[in-house]
Amino acid sequence: MAKRQRKGKPTKSKSLNNPHDRWFKISFSMRPVIEGYLTEVFPKRYGEKLDLTTLELDNNSYISKDMEETTSDLVWRCRLKTGRMVMLSFLFEHKSYKPKRPHLQMGAYQFSAYITQDRTNPNIPLVQVVPIMVYHGLEGWEFVEPFETYFDEIDPDFMRFLPCFDFIFDNIQTYSDETIRAFNVRFLEKIFLGFKYARDKEFLISHF
Repeated sequence: MAKRQRKGKPTKSKSLNNPHDRWFKISFSMRPVIEGYLTEVFPKRYGEKLDLTTLELDNNSYISKDMEETTSDLVWRCRLKTGRMVMLSFLFEHKSYKPKRPHLQMGAYQFSAYITQDRTNPNIPLVQVVPIMVYHGLEGWEFVEPFETYFDEIDPDFMRFLPCFDFIFDNIQTYSDETIRAFNVRFLEKIFLGFKYARDKEFLISHF
C-alpha cells in the first residue's frame, strides 16, 4: 500500500541513516546540480525534450512502507517543451551489491507513485513517472537485463500479461575520471567523483 504524501521535508526513513544516501539527497535537491545532470548525463534524446525552466522539487515521497528499509526517492517535476508534465524520479540504489531483479523494485515504485496520485487526485490524469536508478556499487553492472529474462520460459501468447515498463540506469562507476572532470557544473563533478571513490579513503582525503 502506498504511503500518504508527506508535505514539507521528507520524513527520514531508516535508509537515510546511510551517509551516501543523505549526501545524494542533499546534493540532488539543488537545482544547479539537477540541471547539470539533465544536460550533461541524462540521455540526450530525452533531455532535449525537457523545459528546464519548469523544474520543481516535489517534497512528497512515493515509497511504499515495505520499501523504506532499502530505498529512498527524490522527485523532481518538469514540463516537456510541449507543455506536458512529467515526474523525474531518482531512485538511489545504495547497496554495495546490485539487486538480482531491479525491475521488481522499480515497478513497485512506479505503481506506488501512480496509486498515490490516483488517491490524491482521482479526477485528473496521472502524471507520468520516469524512474532513474543511480548506482555506485563496486560490482560491475553495465546492462540491465529485460524483465522477461526473470522467467524460465514464457509462451509468446502470454507475453502480453507481463508489465511493460522500463527505467533509466546510471552506473557512476562506468564514468572515466576524465569524463567526470569535464562536467561544466563543478559540484556535479565532485558528487560523481565522491560516489565513484566513496570507499577509497585516501582519494577522498586528498581531493575533498
